[in-house]
Amino acid sequence: MGKDQTVTVGLNVAQHVLWHFGDTNLGLQPGGYIEQLFRLMDHADLFNRERLRLAYPEYAEAFFAVKNTHWGLEWLRKMVKAGIA
Repeated sequence: MGKDQTVTVGLNVAQHVLWHFGDTNLGLQPGGYIEQLFRLMDHADLFNRERLRLAYPEYAEAFFAVKNTHWGLEWLRKMVKAGIA
């Protein structure tokens, strides 16, 4: 996947990332594999971050938006609220 392509984040992915970052109201607890993936993303250097982005584009898009921007959590919350409504 090229860097110029847009990644669409699905409802479950958004809920899993919200859970990881402490929003247990709108979040949904993921399974052990995804929890481990988040631990990897949390500690990845730039090279490995890109490898994770290629392998898990939806999770990486949502996770790094929250981790690296001021608007990431609210973006996912709006997405989840719209998907639940």
